[in-house]
Amino acid sequence: MSKQAETELCFYARIGDVDGFDQAIDTEHHEQWEHKVKLGEDYRGKTRIRRTEREGHVKFEETIKLPVESEAVTQGSHEYTVSITEEYFSAWKKLFGDKGYKKTRYVFLSKEVMLDHQEESIKLPDIKYEVDVFFDKEGQRAKWCKIDIEIDDILAYLAEHHPEIEKFDTTVWLSKLPFKPEDAFSAVTDDEEQKEAIKAFWERFAHHV
Repeated sequence: MSKQAETELCFYARIGDVDGFDQAIDTEHHEQWEHKVKLGEDYRGKTRIRRTEREGHVKFEETIKLPVESEAVTQGSHEYTVSITEEYFSAWKKLFGDKGYKKTRYVFLSKEVMLDHQEESIKLPDIKYEVDVFFDKEGQRAKWCKIDIEIDDILAYLAEHHPEIEKFDTTVWLSKLPFKPEDAFSAVTDDEEQKEAIKAFWERFAHHV
């Protein structure tokens, strides 16, 4: 079993140039199903199964995701993942599969990441962008995508090498990604229109057993 603490920034954006996905450093195809767990109105977390195909190889995994308190616009969770069989995947899907999603994940890297702090420029670890492009039940690709920006390596680096930096401001230039995302907004938002757009997006691309 693998255990991982995950802290990320999450955005939604319109896909400006589909051909830009050809520049991704890695590509995976996912089929995943999830089951959310509540105790009354209290959200406890969720469990998820995923079929991942990468370069002709297929693997099956189950993940438990427990939410943790996050700062500002970040989203955090503790993830516990185990390998499963295709037979277990099919049985879980039939029994627990509330909603499923089919998507392609494209990975991009930003290598020149700097942090200016008290007249010092600090070279930070690379930033990884995981861009999920969803497909509906008819196989139509979404015009919008979800962009996750993993920052755990940066937080760990600063904690080890610059413990004096407890908080810092960030500017994310999503428009510089090769697929030219447009109209991006954070998944953590107080804007009611954006909240409704996120809800409609997930409902539009949900699959059901």
